[in-house]
Amino acid sequence: MIRVMKSFANPVLLLAVIIMLAVQVRYSAEAGDAATGLAAWVMTLCAVGLLINGVLAVSRALAHRAGALMSSLWAVFFLVLGCGAWVLTANGDEAAREDAAALRALVEAWPADDAEYAFAARTDGGESLASLAAKAGRTDVLERILAQPNAAAHAEELQVAAQAAAEWGRLDALRRLVESGVRGDALCGGTTALHAAAVNGRLKAAELLLESGANPDTADAEGNTPLMHAAINEDVPMARLLLRHGANPALKNTQDGRDAASMTRSGELETLLSTPSTDDKQ
Repeated sequence: MIRVMKSFANPVLLLAVIIMLAVQVRYSAEAGDAATGLAAWVMTLCAVGLLINGVLAVSRALAHRAGALMSSLWAVFFLVLGCGAWVLTANGDEAAREDAAALRALVEAWPADDAEYAFAARTDGGESLASLAAKAGRTDVLERILAQPNAAAHAEELQVAAQAAAEWGRLDALRRLVESGVRGDALCGGTTALHAAAVNGRLKAAELLLESGANPDTADAEGNTPLMHAAINEDVPMARLLLRHGANPALKNTQDGRDAASMTRSGELETLLSTPSTDDKQ
């Protein structure tokens, strides 16, 4: 039994690391702090694998026993994967730090009696204060922006902020913007907040927008509905969610005439979109 466990220990550990890395890449923006914790677990598992296999490789080589090469290869695998997890985390942290610094600079420069500043302030890259706050999930800054007497006159900018919140899965920020009157199906810049959620696989953000009354059949500037984007991304959970909220799979792209089922390579999705189940229609 112990011999069998030893034989499968490295493959199981490797599989766990690969799955966790895939989840981190897929959901890092939406998971926020959870993604950082996930990366820490990945690096911890890789360190354990590296240490154990490294010690085994050295001890077997010194004792002239078989298995030293295999242990060395496993050690290298875990070293590479651990470094990959570290790079992903470092890149994400750097981008987050830059956004946080830009947001902090704009907030600190905000004159207490200047209502127009909330919508005129921009980063060096041209990003608005509202959009940056939504992207970072800073509901405190959003509250201050929404409290300005001229907020209603800047509906388009708030719509862009909602798209940023949906894109990055910042649920609290998105919920606050929706509560302020921003619609998830309002077109701005050729897209909507619901499209942003669907394109980026933000299931919870899409659910929030749909439950707030967003129309799932609104087409973007390219003629695609959110369901079509789910089909293109082969995102079955997103497609099921949209179907449950009334998305029409028979709609065709207004530019090329294709429906959602013809846009996916997934057999499961093609079947789902061609013959929606009773549950999906409800």
